[in-house]
Amino acid sequence: MHEPGDRALLTTGVPISVSTNPNIGPAVCGSAWARVGDDRVTLDLSNCIPAANRASDKVDLGELTLVAADPPPAVAIMEVAKISYGQYDRAAYEATPGIVDIRIDPGMAKQLAGMNLGLTGSAAKYLEEAPLRAVPDTPNLYLDEGAQASTTVQVYSRGVPAGAGITVTMSELGATQPTAVKQTTGLNGQVSFQLMATVGSVTGLVFQPGDDPVLPVTNAAFDTQTNTYMYLRVLPADSHVAVLPPTWDNVHNYVLSNWEAMAPCMDNWLLLGDEQQVMAYGAVIRKLTDPANFEDFRFMLVTRDMSAGQRTLLYNFLDGGGATLAANVAPAARAPVGKARRDFHRLSRAMRGT
Repeated sequence: MHEPGDRALLTTGVPISVSTNPNIGPAVCGSAWARVGDDRVTLDLSNCIPAANRASDKVDLGELTLVAADPPPAVAIMEVAKISYGQYDRAAYEATPGIVDIRIDPGMAKQLAGMNLGLTGSAAKYLEEAPLRAVPDTPNLYLDEGAQASTTVQVYSRGVPAGAGITVTMSELGATQPTAVKQTTGLNGQVSFQLMATVGSVTGLVFQPGDDPVLPVTNAAFDTQTNTYMYLRVLPADSHVAVLPPTWDNVHNYVLSNWEAMAPCMDNWLLLGDEQQVMAYGAVIRKLTDPANFEDFRFMLVTRDMSAGQRTLLYNFLDGGGATLAANVAPAARAPVGKARRDFHRLSRAMRGT
C-alpha cells in the first residue's frame, strides 16, 4: 500500500541538527499522516521525527503545534492542538509506534474537512498538507512482454475521493513510457493511463494531481517522501527458453537456479537443486508459481520475476519432461490485469476509515 492514512502531511525539508559532530549532517522530518474523526485527530508520526542518536532517542523539537489553514490565497491559520515532546519522544514512540491521538471539540471535524493541516514548531514549519493525492491502484504492476494494460489512479482530496475536473500528470523515471501525460478525473475522481509492455524493463511512474507540476523525470528529483508512485515491471518473453527441451539440466540452469539463489531458505524443506525432490513436489511448485495465485498469500513472491518462457519450461518438465514438447505449448502467462488481483482501491478506502 502507498499511504497509511487519510491525509498526507508532507515534509517541508527544513534541516534539523542532530549532532554536534561536524561530520554528521542535518536531518529532516519525514512526512506524516492524519485522520480526522468526529472527536479526534490521529497523527501517524511513525516515520516523522528523526532520531538523535544510535539509541533511537527522538530529536527534541520542543512543543509542536498542529495547525489548520484555509486554502490559498487565504492566510488565516487556526491552532488545533499543542503536542509536547513527551507525546513524540522515544518512550511515546515505543508505546504507540508514533501514533498521537488529539481530542478535538465537537464540530471541528467538519471545519477541518475544508482546511489544510500543518505541523509547526518554534523554529519552523515541518509539515504541510498536500490536499490532493493521486494514488495508483497497483503499487507494483507486473506484465509480460507484449501485454496490453492500463493503471487506474484515484485522486483524493484531504482523504476523500475527489470529483471531476482534476488534472493528473504521469511522469516516468526510465525510458519506456511516454512522460508528462495528462488525464482529467471523472466524477469518481479517477483517471486511467495506458501502459506499454514492449520490452523487459523496470520503470518508475510518478503521479501528480493539479496544474503545472514539477516533473520528477530523474531519479535524483524523485522523492518518495512526497511523491506517489508505482513500478511497472515488464518481464522479457524469453521465448528461446520456452522451446528448450524440458530436461533437468535446462530447467535447473534456466529457471530453478535463479530461485535457488534468491530464496536459499527454501532449502529447509525443498532442495531446488535436487531433481527427485523437485519432481516429488511438482504439484506444490505449480501452486506456488501459478500466475492465477499472483496476489494470494500462497504465491511464492520471488517467482514474480519468472518470465513466461521460464514458466513454460518449468511446467513442461513437471508434466513429464519429454512427454510434451515445449515448442508446442503456449507460454504460461500471468493472470490478466484486473483479474486475481487485490482491490487496492477498496483497501485504500478502508485504511482511510470512510
